[in-house]
Amino acid sequence: MDPQNQNQPTKQQYAQPQPVQSTPPQQTSEPTATSLPPRTNKLSIAALITSVISLLLFAWSRLSYSNKGLILIGVLLISFVGFILSLISKSQIKKHGDKGRGISTIALIISIISFILGIIVFVYLIYVTAVLRQAVTNSGLQQNSSTSKSSGTIPVNETPEQKQAHSQAYNFMSAISGGEYDKAYDYLGPNLKKQYKKKTDFTDILEKENVSRINQFSITSVSNDSQIVDDKQQEVITVSGTHQYKDETTTRYFKVEFILDGSGEVELRGWALALAPFN
Repeated sequence: MDPQNQNQPTKQQYAQPQPVQSTPPQQTSEPTATSLPPRTNKLSIAALITSVISLLLFAWSRLSYSNKGLILIGVLLISFVGFILSLISKSQIKKHGDKGRGISTIALIISIISFILGIIVFVYLIYVTAVLRQAVTNSGLQQNSSTSKSSGTIPVNETPEQKQAHSQAYNFMSAISGGEYDKAYDYLGPNLKKQYKKKTDFTDILEKENVSRINQFSITSVSNDSQIVDDKQQEVITVSGTHQYKDETTTRYFKVEFILDGSGEVELRGWALALAPFN
């Protein structure tokens, strides 16, 4: 080989470089905000809880004997809050695509039902209370806050039998509200006394019902009615009135029933206390 040509590069040594194929970097599949599953709207859950509470509170108002008015006001307020939360949650679900549309719908229905029931009972309670107060005013019997707890005034237009029943009902109510249960037992008729094996059975019932909580009472009416008692047609005299307990402001009514015995005397045959106006 020619030494002069030995150091000269050949065409093969200086061939054009081949392009290198570079693999593109692999993209990591990171989840984006749009790929996350829809979440349950929190306001819809809050609306459901609030609406259920309002419905349970309404049920409690039907069972409670005290502060019904305040409980019903709470029902109206809480059900209204549940109604507003339901509407807001529906708007958010439509805007963001959250879950919970069914929950918010159920909450909306429950809140509407609770609100309507609360309005109906609250208005009826106001109406009945007004009627009872008017009945007390028209009867001419003024409630007395002294130890007697009632005026005990007997209207002059009552029959002799009605006056007798009126007087005995007043004495009976005075005795039980004053805790004089033995004295109240003496006003019971013979047939009613037979239902109790001993006097302590009668007093145990009164203590269980805690009738001494009666703060004041007023007799509002005395009426006669012919009924079948012990398979016999007998004249029944019903003495009705209103009363209140010491620990509440709700006005309730009571009734004491008498029958006429063979000698024309009245006989106490039964009574009912703490009757709610809308029962």
